[in-house]
Amino acid sequence: EELDRTISNDVSSSLPEYIKNMKELSRAIRFFLENNPNSNEVKKLKELFQTGLENMCKEFEDVLKKRSRNVTIKDMSSDGDKLPIIPLLIPEAKENLCLISKW
Repeated sequence: EELDRTISNDVSSSLPEYIKNMKELSRAIRFFLENNPNSNEVKKLKELFQTGLENMCKEFEDVLKKRSRNVTIKDMSSDGDKLPIIPLLIPEAKENLCLISKW
């Protein structure tokens, strides 16, 4: 029940906690598949897991949309042969994207 509320909630409120809960959910699915594969719990847990995956994908997209920096032609112009290095993401966004992609 608590896991259900957490997975159904917004990912961005606490991404590390959300990922921890997704791992717990994954372990629960494995447990039921090994011990009682025909139980109703397996179906419920798989649906919840799918919801969690969709929420994490949406969070990944939202981070890219909301926390990335637009680069203009002016930003790309330089005086030498090398292009300037332009940070496209704020550090927090980069960290969140890494956490989600590692999951």
